[in-house]
Amino acid sequence: MLPLFCQFSAQATRSSDDPTVIIVTWTVIDKKVTRLSLEIQEGGAGGDSGWKHVPGASDMNTSKTEFKVENLKAEETYLFRMDMRRPGEEEFDPCNACYVISNKGK
Repeated sequence: MLPLFCQFSAQATRSSDDPTVIIVTWTVIDKKVTRLSLEIQEGGAGGDSGWKHVPGASDMNTSKTEFKVENLKAEETYLFRMDMRRPGEEEFDPCNACYVISNKGK
């Protein structure tokens, strides 16, 4: 079986109407995934520190394919990671997360 990180894709797009809003969309190919959680890191540097759960975007149903993240800084870049887990996977594994970076607003 392919590793989980090969089983989904994601995109982070600024709203054209409001640069303080980023819409994160994703596609899950792995049908065994049952839990989705979205986290954000300001600045988009990566690494292990500075990650925060996006309010309202934890333990989402796999039928959900997008989430609107609001009240962000228009001039800032953000890195998002989507944690997608199969049954029995309890600990976060950064190798099994999908990472996507946003653009800066105008």
